[in-house]
Order: sequence, then structure tokens, then C-alpha cells
Amino acid sequence: MSRREENRNSEPVDRAGEPASGLPARFLAAMRSLIPASRRSGPWIVALSGGCDSTALLRLLEKAAGLDPGAVPPPSRITAAHVHHGLRGREADADEEFSRNLAARFGFGFCSRCLSPPPGLPQGAVENWARSGRYRVLREAALARGASLILTGHNRNDQAETVLQRFIRGAGFWGLASIRPLRPVALGSPMLLARPLLAFTRREIAAYLDVLCQPHAVDATNEEMGFQRNRIRRHLMPHLERSTPGTAVDDLCRIAELSQDLHETLDRAARSAFQRVVREEPVTPSGDRRMTIPVAAFRALADPLRYALLRFASLRLAPRQVPLSQRVFQAAVDTISELSHEPMKKSVSSWSVAPDLSLTVSSDTIQLSASRERNPDPGGKPPSPFEAALSVPGEIRLPDGSSLTAVPCEDRAETDRLLARKQESRSRHLVEAVDGEKLGTSLLVRFRRPGDLFHPLGASGRRKLKSFLIDEKIPRADRDTIPLVVAGKKIAWAAGVRLGHDFRITGRTGSVVLLSWNRT
Repeated sequence: MSRREENRNSEPVDRAGEPASGLPARFLAAMRSLIPASRRSGPWIVALSGGCDSTALLRLLEKAAGLDPGAVPPPSRITAAHVHHGLRGREADADEEFSRNLAARFGFGFCSRCLSPPPGLPQGAVENWARSGRYRVLREAALARGASLILTGHNRNDQAETVLQRFIRGAGFWGLASIRPLRPVALGSPMLLARPLLAFTRREIAAYLDVLCQPHAVDATNEEMGFQRNRIRRHLMPHLERSTPGTAVDDLCRIAELSQDLHETLDRAARSAFQRVVREEPVTPSGDRRMTIPVAAFRALADPLRYALLRFASLRLAPRQVPLSQRVFQAAVDTISELSHEPMKKSVSSWSVAPDLSLTVSSDTIQLSASRERNPDPGGKPPSPFEAALSVPGEIRLPDGSSLTAVPCEDRAETDRLLARKQESRSRHLVEAVDGEKLGTSLLVRFRRPGDLFHPLGASGRRKLKSFLIDEKIPRADRDTIPLVVAGKKIAWAAGVRLGHDFRITGRTGSVVLLSWNRT
């Protein structure tokens, strides 16, 4: 771990050319406009990693409390919460100790929590796991202390990088709204999450610490190019800043601000539409909740409002889950359109929106269902990102809009013809014939989990699914998106890769089921 502490002959300046020592006054003005008067007396929770931004946030809160006690509570009413993610060994231990000493030096309360990453966590999932664990710890710290406000050190450059990251992932304006200056930690929650440093660039914040001669921790993982955020920060942003000197960060932040305005407008409209067209069902004895929307009323809404309504309803049912994605929404809309052209069709399609939230579409209703969390994991292990029941016969939609079907096949000759053609159509419509009796009629479709075992067709026995996919030359980025059809406790089909050995067709096979993954 390295620390930064520089003394300069002349005082650093901010992006407006003003001395960095003027930052506390600007910060105080930002706090007055951002934090509601009812929350200004505390208690507060401030996230403290020991890095540049969070260290500056702590020092600015201490300074602002002295300048205006009515706008910011004294340090004794603010607790600095540190999260040790268990990822960087001694370096992370040193960051925790640094944060503890910093908080004590300026009179802040302090709490710390150490998390343990789940075994087998892919590198691409580390950021999401760490982020969700960090916010969970912050919420728990706030609840334990009766705090209604949590502050984090996100800055203006973070905002610009998030806009780029969301754009690369194909986000709409909902995603491009990016980091909000102030929002509830969950829909309907009285607890607020505030980011007062969004008004300031990373350079301004670092210059202020230079003025104070205040050291801070430096996380070495910020230099690792295996993380998309780091690649954006180290390569893409400098290129944009060279192309549009002095305006790149502001232009990207403006996109976020415009998206936030549109987001808020549609949220208000969705709240009104929710009252008119959504029926909330009674809670089931097991604690599950459901909402129903008539398809006719849904079709009558303007296109942008349709997604806003489903998103609002999904967050109302499961406030801390991932909201309805655009891909799942579009798949649902396409299904409704198909059913409108085939009024006699009675099929039902379902999607897993989040681990405990599902969306089901039939010819006349749209239903959102939220299951009560049965076994929360105290260690912070992330739940499976997708899980859905598949009946035989039946069809489900996957999060990417593709579909997976299970259909009994009575004509063995037709089965043989389909299998003979499957290599020709492999890139579009993947098909496997399976022993129906061994498969059963109630299946589960999900993505892989740590520790999964699989007996591939033709192999001598079970092995780790991860090792099998590596041997099959499946790219790392694709391994977590392969649908697995699970019968009982066995993986019957790794879609598009290999059939499970126990489910193969033999001379004793009676009934045949065709499993199809339609990726069109």
C-alpha cells in the first residue's frame, strides 16, 4: 500500500482556477442545497475506504461542521463505516487501520466489517459482489445507529465513467441516469443515500488533500486492467479528454443529468398509472406477493410509460432487487404482441427478473411475483442471477430475450430428422433429444453456480462444470450465460454445449422430449 502526501510551493487550484483551499465553502453550499433540513442534525453514516475521495469527504465534513453546525452535524454524530472486502490481504488490513485512526483523529465514530468473497467467484463478478456487500454493510450500520442518511465519496469523474460504462453495456436513459446525488436506498425507504462530491472533479479533491498535506490510501487494484471500469478510466477517458479538451467530463455528466430529469418525469407518471391499472393481490400464507396488470390496460399506455410502470412495480415488490431490465421488458412486450395476433393461443411465458422476482405474461394478464427471501446468506454470497421453472411441455424466456422450450415428441422419425439437422442450425436454434422419463415434467433452468458438477455425454463420470467448460474452449465471458436445464439435482443439458450422460436416448427409451434453445 502506498500513501500520498505532497507539499507544494504554490497552492493547487481547482478546475475553475480557484485555490483548492476554497473547496470547503463550495462543499458547504452543496450540502445545504442537497441535504433536506430534516436530516441535517444526524446521525449520519459516511463510507470511508481510506482512499482519496472518502478521505477528502471526511475532512470536508469535519470542516463544514465547524463553518455551519446547522447544515452538518458535529463529527460525534457521524460514524465512518469501513468495509474490508477480504480481497487484498495485508494492504486491505492497513487501509482499515488507516481509516480507524483517521476517524479517531477528527472525532468521528467508527465501525468496520470484513466480508469473505464466495469461493470460485469469477473476476467479472468481483465488482458487483463487492459493491452489493458494501452497500449492505452501510445500510446495516445506519439501521443500528438510527441514521437516516448515508454519504459516499463518488465524484464528478466517477459519474462520467459510469455513463460510459452504462453506454457500453447498451443502457437506455434509465441506466444513463447513472449516479444520483440524492436518492432513497430503496424504493419507499426513508433512508437516503447522498453523494455530495458529485459536484467536484477528482483533480479538485486531490488538490484539496494536497493543501491539507493529508495522506490517503491507494488501492493497487485500481490499476488492474481486468476490470472494465479501470480500462475506461485509464484508456477511454484520456482519449476523450484529448479529443474534447476541458469538456469531456462535463458533457458526460450532462447526459446523466438530462437522463435523471427524464427518469423522474416518467417515475411520476408511472406512480399515477400504477394507481389506475395495477391490482395488488393479497399476500400468500408463505409471504409471497403478487401484482396483476390487465394486458388491455397495459397496451393503452404510451410506449415509454409501459416500461416505467413495470419497472416501478418490480421495485415496489422487491425494493432491493435489480429492477426490470430493458431486455426482459422487450421480451415481454414481444410476447404480448404475439398473443394479440393469436387470440386463441393460451401459452404462458415467464422470466426471472431477479433471484426472488418473476414476470409472467399470458393472453390477458401480466403478473409480477415476489418470493419472500427464505435463506439469506450472512456471508454475502451473491444469489444466482437467474432461475426459472420449466414445465414439460413449456417455454420460458431468458434474460437476454432468447427462449428455451421443452416439448414431448411422439414421432421418433421426426426426432431423428431434427437431430440430423441440428448441426446446420447450431448457431440459431439449438436442439437436443432427451429421455423423457428420466427428465420428468418439472425442470429448473438457471445459470451455473460455484461447485456445480456435470456428467457430460460420453464421459466416465461427473466432474466440475467449470473444468468441463474450460476444456470445451468456452470463453470465460460466456460461461455464466449458458442456460442449464436441471432435473432433480442433475444437470440434464448445458444448452448448446453438451447433453447430460444420464439423460441420453438409449434402446430402452420410451418417451422423448425435445429441448430447444432459440437464440433468434
